[in-house]
Amino acid sequence: MASLQESRKFVPPRHVIELCRARETELSATEPARETQCQRWLLQLEGSEEVINVPNDLWVAYRIWVDVHVALREGRPDVFHNFLVAQTLGISTPRKVMWNATEAADLLSCLAAAGLLLKGLPSGDALEAYLQDSVVLYNNRFTLAKHRAYEGYTREEEGKWEGAYDFVQLADPQIGMFKQDVDWLEETTMLRLAVQHVNRLKPKFLLVSGDMTNVWPSPASEELLQAQTSTFKEVLRELDPSIPVVLQPGNHDVGQNPGTRDVERYCKTWGDDYFKFWVGGVLYLSINSQFYHTACNNFEADALCKEQEEWIKAELDAGATLGSKHVVLLSHIAPFMGEEDEPQGHFNWAVEPRKWLLGLAAKAGVKLWLSGHYHGNCHVRSEAGIDVVTTSSCGGVINWNGEPSVIATNAVFDFMKCVNMPPVLCDAFHSGLRIFRVSETDIEHKWFELAYVPQTLDDCFAEEAHGKASQRRRDRLESFQEMLGLPMQLDRSVSMPVPMNKRNSIDGCPVRVGGEGALEVILVLLVFFAQQLVECLGRLPPASFLGGLRRQFKLLLALLLQLTAKFFGYLRLPLPLGLRHLHPELFFAEKYLTEPDGIDGGIRSSPAE
Repeated sequence: MASLQESRKFVPPRHVIELCRARETELSATEPARETQCQRWLLQLEGSEEVINVPNDLWVAYRIWVDVHVALREGRPDVFHNFLVAQTLGISTPRKVMWNATEAADLLSCLAAAGLLLKGLPSGDALEAYLQDSVVLYNNRFTLAKHRAYEGYTREEEGKWEGAYDFVQLADPQIGMFKQDVDWLEETTMLRLAVQHVNRLKPKFLLVSGDMTNVWPSPASEELLQAQTSTFKEVLRELDPSIPVVLQPGNHDVGQNPGTRDVERYCKTWGDDYFKFWVGGVLYLSINSQFYHTACNNFEADALCKEQEEWIKAELDAGATLGSKHVVLLSHIAPFMGEEDEPQGHFNWAVEPRKWLLGLAAKAGVKLWLSGHYHGNCHVRSEAGIDVVTTSSCGGVINWNGEPSVIATNAVFDFMKCVNMPPVLCDAFHSGLRIFRVSETDIEHKWFELAYVPQTLDDCFAEEAHGKASQRRRDRLESFQEMLGLPMQLDRSVSMPVPMNKRNSIDGCPVRVGGEGALEVILVLLVFFAQQLVECLGRLPPASFLGGLRRQFKLLLALLLQLTAKFFGYLRLPLPLGLRHLHPELFFAEKYLTEPDGIDGGIRSSPAE
């Protein structure tokens, strides 16, 4: 027991020191002075010979408090330890660096003893008060939309234009969709990879356009819904604390035909279902679009819808939007996917409310409307010049076999008749995010698959960021693909896809429509035999000569899989399904997609957490 041990010297964790020194920091806007003091104290301690002892009473108090207030409620205290250290020091933490409970307890108890957490309080009281404030922030970042506004982002706080900025949109993480709620390794890993990109890019804010989870909200699915909700929150807690996350309701969050109880449940978990917020002189209005879907038809929904419409009228009034550089509408479901007067269907709004709000938005000067729901990309423009941008999923991307305008307006929606095989793809070569650059005169945006997100925000909007290679390089790639009998490279230099065949692309990224080619079969067989060899060697005694070769063969297998992934990624092709079936974790685990040197002991046989 820690309380029975002698006091020991506090040794600052090397990875904490490196992050503090590397200036990969984002100091909180609320208490930058305290975080700066904590960093200076830590860096000075490392370079001095002063011995700091870990106060055992504070160490034990920290561990007990976390067990009672976090472990029993969330079940993942390790995520809280990581969040707490990152927040205390103002550092952005990559997921591969996780502070364990001992390191976090050492650091926080020593900071409390040094009087750097909350001044004017005894160390024990300061630690407890600081932990209480931190757990509120830990839980409440998902419910900051209150009273039809977003905390900290009102006109008074953010209504002034202070220059261009960027933000990121994720749509339809839909934890549980890919395998129909059996497990959600794929969506979780794609969401985690997206969060890592967002942490690196440091946008002004992150927008999640609905469908956080997959299972429909109902008393019968309560346990499953809680599990998926906890997974989503666990991943989003890895988001840099300095980046606010804006959440919207999707049909899977409030239900197809929501009533008062459904909306109340959503608001308790995720914050208000419709609200406004200001960022850098731009007004954003987030709308609960499920009220305007064809499946929504009940008395309670009608009353809730009327309340929202009165609010929308007031917020789009000339006085309410006065002074804004832009007004942006946000909804899970797009109003239309082809023509403004198209028939209603599964992926658009009912006709009457669509016409009403498009007319109101045009009078208010709205130029941009962002949505999700379709699990594919689409960009259309209203007669009044409003750009309606539908963003594909950061999780399961649907392999549609037709145009969005046709699929969206199906009166009787039959999913399997509208898709190619496989119906859903969920990997870093298809799942993605959209990045927006807001300037004083316009808002530019680009879509990136997660495997191809540039290193910086400026790189995202550079000329070459979207695959604009030289014509010679494109010709060489197409020649190579044609020689191998693989699908041809598509033109990714335009905002809308230009597919060679309408039935075999998603936003310019080819998808499999037939059997696998000879090259893919050879690669599948090579990986299969290599994996079988590794498994056979694993049955031998580790001390034997052949048993000792197992690690080398595991590394060889991992290298072969990485090269295969990079080969298909270079050609911007989907990975062979046979390889996914042999080793599904490979194509969903970010360590193989983004870290060439990240082979730690070879392939894992158990799913990633």
